[in-house]
Amino acid sequence: MTADVDNTHPPDAGPPHGGQGAVSGASIILASKIIALGVSFGTIAIVARQLTPEDYGIVAMVTSVTALFLVFSDMGLSLVVVQRPRITSEQLSTLFWLNVAFGMLLGLLTAGLAPVLAWFYGEPRLINIALLLALMFPILTLGLQHQALLKRHMKFTRLAVVRLAGTTGGALVAIVLALTGFGYWALVWQLMAYVTAQTLVAFLAWRWVPGRPSRCEDLGSMLGFGGSLTAHGLVGYLAGNVDKILLGRCWGPVVLGLYANAFNLMTRPIQLAAHTVGEAAVPAMSRAAERPGGMVAAYRRTFTLTCLLGLPACVVGILWADDVVLTLFGPRWVDAIHILQWLFVAAVPRMLIASTGWVYIATARPVRMLVWALIWSPLVIAAFVIGLPQGAIGVAVALATAYWIAIVPAFAYCFKGTEFRAEHVLKPAIAPLASAFVAAAVAMGVQHLVLPALEAGVVRLIVRSALFVGIYTPLIVRFVPLAGEGVERLKRKLRPARTDRAVLSGVDTMNTNTTEVR
Repeated sequence: MTADVDNTHPPDAGPPHGGQGAVSGASIILASKIIALGVSFGTIAIVARQLTPEDYGIVAMVTSVTALFLVFSDMGLSLVVVQRPRITSEQLSTLFWLNVAFGMLLGLLTAGLAPVLAWFYGEPRLINIALLLALMFPILTLGLQHQALLKRHMKFTRLAVVRLAGTTGGALVAIVLALTGFGYWALVWQLMAYVTAQTLVAFLAWRWVPGRPSRCEDLGSMLGFGGSLTAHGLVGYLAGNVDKILLGRCWGPVVLGLYANAFNLMTRPIQLAAHTVGEAAVPAMSRAAERPGGMVAAYRRTFTLTCLLGLPACVVGILWADDVVLTLFGPRWVDAIHILQWLFVAAVPRMLIASTGWVYIATARPVRMLVWALIWSPLVIAAFVIGLPQGAIGVAVALATAYWIAIVPAFAYCFKGTEFRAEHVLKPAIAPLASAFVAAAVAMGVQHLVLPALEAGVVRLIVRSALFVGIYTPLIVRFVPLAGEGVERLKRKLRPARTDRAVLSGVDTMNTNTTEVR
């Protein structure tokens, strides 16, 4: 008889259910991600001013290829741990050792690929970069199952600490090395420090020691589920990295550096608003499936949170790209402004489509997700090829065009045969998007009227952002029920504190009066 993980870990109290649990968990992760985002922006503002676009391009030549191996790093098995209703300790241990073995294999493959990368790009400096990054894979896979267990049991506070440790560790290493003149090595060691710190803290956050691997029950179906997810990730890799490979090969490290840095900046709101929320949405949706309408309710609440956070970031990136680039990257990066604008145009549908992954996984349909990826990826790759003669800006325009064309078919294919409908996407998205455009337009207008002499840069971005927040917040509280609920919960939390202070104040007054009478 096998022991079930859910019943043999005493500290675990079991996950909350439904949309409220998803939003609560997502809020914890989001809070940590916002902190991490601040750390990342601070790091970029320092490091990008010390390095050149060529430095970023050199590293991107390696990472755009090794990103393929990241797809295979967990073979989809961490999501198996999150998604399955029950999982035994024997199964979990076997999955852990499979991950570690695969990590070692990927490290060896990366090391062997080093001279091939140098030949393909005509850049001998890539050999040493690839050899160092080969060590990243075995370190990464050691902590994947621990993080999966944190997600499964909805220990989102601990998971947030793990992620923050990685971000902070990588940031400190990058800043020190950039300031001391190590050039592109600052970016390479940032990745190594990020993975190492995250793995170490994951072991401390969930103190589980794997047992010996065995031929456990239901291993075949778990590998099949993970294999479908991995195949989807492989196809998704092609759609997400062919643009960088083509630019590096045809246009060189400088153009690639401009594009890669702008692309990484564009993906941050998607990671924050879609993938981070999705980490809480998938387990909550999976567990809510037992109740009629529970999965849809969980999806709608978490998708609304995605729209509230991600859409305003996209609007700001489109309209204020010059302020963003000059603030974060500095004046030597002005050629990235128009690239960033078009990438944020692509970010809107890209972020919304990311939520289809929650539905595919929660409804246990990874094969259908793979089929969509097989349809979609050749189209986006063809768009990259069409835009390539125009350089980075041409590729960015092609990416935006492809995603906007795909948004309706992507949701239609995902929702077919389920209880999900188009209204579950449209209603949560319309109010935040409209509110963001209104807030941005008013903020720009007020700034031009009051401070017309402000030039693009950090001061203008701060002024506009302050105006934006002041306008956007009351709009979403008025028109988005989830935002209104959040404000009401905050008020309820503050009321007891105010009452307690009033009671204590009254007691102090009574004591004072009694003393005076005596």
